[in-house]
Amino acid sequence: MDVINEILDFSKLESGKSQVEDVDFSLNKLVNQVLKILSPTAISKGLGLSSHLDKDIPEIIKSDELKIRQILTNLIGNAIKFTENGEIILDVKRTDFEEDYSELTFSIKDTGTGIPLKS
Repeated sequence: MDVINEILDFSKLESGKSQVEDVDFSLNKLVNQVLKILSPTAISKGLGLSSHLDKDIPEIIKSDELKIRQILTNLIGNAIKFTENGEIILDVKRTDFEEDYSELTFSIKDTGTGIPLKS
């Protein structure tokens, strides 16, 4: 059921029919909550799980907290699923900013097998 809901959510986003919430929240707190939820699975596989957030990311940001939580949970969960040994690191960088606007880039680095290149 979760997979179906995620597909529907992504379809709504792509078609422009999804509502984007705009709420204040702590990104650091959200990341820590996601890692706390996923840590038992990573630990059971013997994997390291950590995050790094740039120091210049504001403590409180305004964005869609639920969608960011859903995306991070999905991406990190998949990294755990397809990584047999090593570690998974979430990296968040502030890549563009103005006085009232910031662009953040989220990346997941893992030691999993990866996706084969098409020929």
